[in-house]
Amino acid sequence: MKKLLSLVATILIYHNVQSQNNVGINTSKPDASAALDVSSTTQGMLVPRMTLTQRDGISTPASGLLIYQIDETPGFYYFDGTKWVMLNGSGGGSNLANGTAGGQLYITGDAAPYAPQNPASLTGDVTINSAAVATIADNAITTAKINDASVTAAKLADASVTAAKLSATGTASNTTFLRGDGTWAEPIALTPEAYAAKKAGSLSLLNVGVLPGGFRPVNFVASERTAGTPALFSDTDNSYVVPSSGVYKIGFMFRYGSGLQAALLTNNPGPAILRNRAGVFTLIDNRSFNGANLVLLSLTISEASLSSLYPLQAGDRITFGITGASALDASILTSSLGSFYIYKVSN
Repeated sequence: MKKLLSLVATILIYHNVQSQNNVGINTSKPDASAALDVSSTTQGMLVPRMTLTQRDGISTPASGLLIYQIDETPGFYYFDGTKWVMLNGSGGGSNLANGTAGGQLYITGDAAPYAPQNPASLTGDVTINSAAVATIADNAITTAKINDASVTAAKLADASVTAAKLSATGTASNTTFLRGDGTWAEPIALTPEAYAAKKAGSLSLLNVGVLPGGFRPVNFVASERTAGTPALFSDTDNSYVVPSSGVYKIGFMFRYGSGLQAALLTNNPGPAILRNRAGVFTLIDNRSFNGANLVLLSLTISEASLSSLYPLQAGDRITFGITGASALDASILTSSLGSFYIYKVSN
């Protein structure tokens, strides 16, 4: 009798399964959408567990085949018809969850298996929006953040550095330049300032007692200029008036055409340049005459010149003359020649 009842129950269960086309475990009414419906509040369902090597050893896996991998990067994997894909979870994978704000990134952890962490917004000097547009904050890139020589021409796209992108004071324009201190500035114009004069045959040495070292000015006057503005030379004291501060190139040449008696050279006479700055006189350069001694005439051909760079201030007065000239008289100047030039070379 018991055998008969068991057979009937088996037939009824088989008939029920065949009629429903699905199986229920711990439930008499499996969900119609599930081929297998497992119901429990105290137990879970285990899928096959295997190593990576065992997983890859499955011959011709079906699309949708599910396993749990226990080594390497553990987690649930399914076969998508071409490759094994890890389900989203602690091990990471290609299916990442949505963030909570625009422009967020998934950053991997700092230890194996380097799984993506929670989505985070990019902060600091560089930000990125949901359209993948990166923006560097204003004034974010400072000298302290850039290594020496790290910004090279090869790293800058053509015309990528524009005036608007540079943090600097002043106004950028086609007439300004960017100084090393971060300031847009107008170039300092170097105004052409040149003067030259030449005198021959009518030279004389002025006797002005207040000048130092036996210095006597040559009687240059503005009318003898060969270049420059007449107003830059004063006929009152035979001096050139420096119009602006800077570095000047000055040259002065003096030649006694008939020579000097050797005895007259004992005081070391020679051309000199005198500067008068606010009433203080200073010899800024001088040189003694020298030349070949003509024994038969007891004369020495005497010529010397000066040429150098000198820093001068606006208002300085420059005079050209002879030092050690107390023994020289007008008779030996009749065939002499003198000339000078002066021009500004830098501010």
